[in-house]
Amino acid sequence: MELIDPTGYYDIPKEERDTWGCGPGGFGDLLVPDTVYGLCVTEACRRHDFRYRKRRVKSEKTRLLDDKELLANMQIIVHNHTKNWFLRRLRFTRCRTMYWFVRKFGKSAYYG
Repeated sequence: MELIDPTGYYDIPKEERDTWGCGPGGFGDLLVPDTVYGLCVTEACRRHDFRYRKRRVKSEKTRLLDDKELLANMQIIVHNHTKNWFLRRLRFTRCRTMYWFVRKFGKSAYYG
């Protein structure tokens, strides 16, 4: 399965995209890892950051769609790179936890 690529994502220079990732930056990156039990999900977070930064019309409806896309992309990464069923289940659970935190605490990042 392929990741969901937002329109215009690859129009942004790679150098700029490479600065994006999971977590709010600074000290917050210590609390929000770019991995789920050792598997890197940075590419899902970069697409999510693109959505948050480049979305022209912002509403709670579009924020929900963007956050659901983050969850879907993290789950695609887990599905594509995890063969062990137990580890896959753990990683899916961690993805849902990360999604919950984005829903709970991401509003200021979206509108800010």
